[in-house]
Amino acid sequence: MAVGRAATLGSGLFVTMGKVTGEVGSLVVISCIVSAIACLLSALCYVELSTRVPAAGSAYTYSYMTLGELIGWLIGWNMTIETTVGASATARACAAHIESISHYFISNLPADWATYKLVDQSIELSPIAVLIIVICTLIILKGVKTSARLVLALMIINVGVVVFFIVVGALYVNVDNWRINAPNEHNITKDIRSYVSSSAPLFFAFIGFDHISTLASEANEPSRSMPKGIMGTLGVATILYLGVSIVLSGMTTPKQKSNCKTIYVPLASAFCENGANWANMIVTIGALFPLLTAALCCLLCQPRIYFQMAKDGLFFSNFGAIDSQTYT
Repeated sequence: MAVGRAATLGSGLFVTMGKVTGEVGSLVVISCIVSAIACLLSALCYVELSTRVPAAGSAYTYSYMTLGELIGWLIGWNMTIETTVGASATARACAAHIESISHYFISNLPADWATYKLVDQSIELSPIAVLIIVICTLIILKGVKTSARLVLALMIINVGVVVFFIVVGALYVNVDNWRINAPNEHNITKDIRSYVSSSAPLFFAFIGFDHISTLASEANEPSRSMPKGIMGTLGVATILYLGVSIVLSGMTTPKQKSNCKTIYVPLASAFCENGANWANMIVTIGALFPLLTAALCCLLCQPRIYFQMAKDGLFFSNFGAIDSQTYT
């Protein structure tokens, strides 16, 4: 469950939530509910399949067992892309956080001092994000026990940061902000279109419970622990996402241009816009931990997919070998 919560409370909550709230305002609360319902249906499928096929590989293993090698092979590579993009996105968001924190100590730094733009500024390269991926990879190479303990410790910090934002942010809520973009009975078609369009990125933000089924081979009793972990992760994530969406939409005005240097950290920018610079700094620094944990979880799951594909003969056999000392 720690892995699922850690993967869910990453860039989706600290970055995507802020961007969606800035576009649709108070409608983000309903969008969260829509996304949670969609994720619930998906989670129930994972629960059923994880009890019937308690093996590593998640959706790859399920599709391989039910639909054959070709579909399994395609799903396996799709999951590889998912974990790669997920780790890259969270590492890049973490690098933006580090850039924001640096402005507290060196005020005359450019907003994107650690980002290099290439090919006529159409491509951005962040050395900090690359370094984060390398560090996470080295941690994983130490073994799953070391990674699991670190994930558990960071997950506790993650929940603390989110609870801090909800509790302290509630003190700066302006009720009038909830009335902006509120559901309108005379324009219900436009509202429904807004719910659906803003629910799509939030659905991506919710994704994280599928990482639990990827690590099924690490569990002592996967047929029992997998359902508890998946549903528990989704339940906690839904409560925290709703809490953040309610508070954040009450703290900020939709489509308002921010002059804060933490514009890449929407949750921290909300405090900055309300003059709570002390809380702004706490959230900015605290948000590093959820993003680091999410990147670590994505990279932790990726080798398990390769391992299972290698065991099934759909990938190079070397990836099916296990180190005798670290069991990685």
